[in-house]
Amino acid sequence: MSENKLPDWAIEQLKEQEFSRSQLSVTMLDYQEAIRRLIRIAISDTGGAAAAAQVLLSVYNDRNWQLNVMDLGRLDAKNILDSLTVIRGWLSLSEYPHNVIENGRAIFSQLEDRWQSLHVENRYSNIYRNK
Repeated sequence: MSENKLPDWAIEQLKEQEFSRSQLSVTMLDYQEAIRRLIRIAISDTGGAAAAAQVLLSVYNDRNWQLNVMDLGRLDAKNILDSLTVIRGWLSLSEYPHNVIENGRAIFSQLEDRWQSLHVENRYSNIYRNK
């Protein structure tokens, strides 16, 4: 083996890591469109509104908003895919959702106001207060 050649196991690991990264990657356009579609749901009165809001707000500010993964079951398959696209977009593009859509700050401020019941300080307070 020459001094400059990586061992086969190292090359295989690098290939596997690159494949995994490629599976996570999302285009900016796909990220933006998924955000917009979830916003439409989050501001609606549908059964999946809270789940869509959780995805958006947890990617926006994970200290104050956290996704209960089980709530994704309230969404249909297309909206679950949009949720995963938003999560993957944040991870692979390192861009917060409010920064990649028009009027993002105002929209996410409205989502925060509407979904105060999902804020980490409010969400389970009645359970912990009674213990």
